Amino acid sequence: MLRGCAKISCTFFAGHSGRAAALPVACSARTAAQQAPCIASRYDRHNAHLIPAQPLTPQRGLSLIELMVSITILGIVLAFGVPSFSSFITNSKVRSAAEAITAGLNLARAEAVNRNTQVQFALTGTDSSWQIGCVTSSTDCPASIQNRVASDGSLGVSVTATDSTIAFDGYGRVATTLASVTSATFDISAPTAGTCTTAGGKVRCLRVVITSGGQIRTCDPALTISNPSDPQAC
Repeated sequence: MLRGCAKISCTFFAGHSGRAAALPVACSARTAAQQAPCIASRYDRHNAHLIPAQPLTPQRGLSLIELMVSITILGIVLAFGVPSFSSFITNSKVRSAAEAITAGLNLARAEAVNRNTQVQFALTGTDSSWQIGCVTSSTDCPASIQNRVASDGSLGVSVTATDSTIAFDGYGRVATTLASVTSATFDISAPTAGTCTTAGGKVRCLRVVITSGGQIRTCDPALTISNPSDPQAC
């Protein structure tokens, strides 16, 4: 060993045992920096020499300016996205109410044919709640066969009908004398969320139409004005 050199104990791991051992290392003591404590090293059993460990990269977080910029961008995105999402939710409720009324009318018509007696579909309020039952109830044909409440996905939706009660006979035709003779309509809207697109609003209102022959379909009144040839137009 050279004079003036110091012995530095470096920790390493031998083989696969995982046990630490101290290895004296001779160094040249020319400067104070050369006598600094050695960094942690590991032992390579194949090459039998010490391999210096790589220094850890310092971790840094977000600065206050970066955080403020991120919050500003998030606020801008939400400002543009929330109104569109609100319109989507409202239109989904209107669509759900229209589909529920269509399903109820089809069920009433099918029950009338199956039972060979008059079965009626009746709205139970100004929302999309309805009930199906036999016009003349009996043990085989109850006055209430099935019902639906507006809370089943259609809260805030309003329904305006030319005929709130529609009865079907055993042939599946409308047995009720309709107000407009040839058909009955159910207009579904969401007045608390806005006006319909036909009136310049953003709510896509829908209409369910029942002809005197028993045909049932859902249509879009807005398309009747903008594109009358569209199959979804009323």
